[in-house]
Amino acid sequence: MRATTRLAMAADEPNNLARARLIDILLWAADLLKQVRRGPRTDMSVAVVLAGTAGEDSWEEAAKTNTVSRHGASLHCGRALAQGEVVKVRRLDNGQEGTARVVWSARKDVGNFEVGLELLNHQNLWGIDIDGSVPEVRRGPLRDAEAG
Repeated sequence: MRATTRLAMAADEPNNLARARLIDILLWAADLLKQVRRGPRTDMSVAVVLAGTAGEDSWEEAAKTNTVSRHGASLHCGRALAQGEVVKVRRLDNGQEGTARVVWSARKDVGNFEVGLELLNHQNLWGIDIDGSVPEVRRGPLRDAEAG
């Protein structure tokens, strides 16, 4: 990296080989940045309802989160969602809502999909601190039913 910095900061124009090396490093760094997470993930099961539209038809689907972060969640649902699709997410325990974009979707088995969502308008739908901890676990009707 230091050699690259020296090359980039040199007063002389870089030759074609040096330019190619710089471009390769820039592409590698851009790829690496795509893999860096914006925040920690927390294992947290929250019952939600996803809602969206398919053509002129509206739909709703019950789902449950696997992991959550301040910026999104992965969850299991019974509906195939397309990458880039925008959906509404409503927590059943407290009624909070947000809008999310599907960033990935994988079929687990027949009628069961795992989906990754990126929150678009509600940066802390899950009530998570910056370090990924949940300051207060709120119990709702579904959590009480699961516990009992």
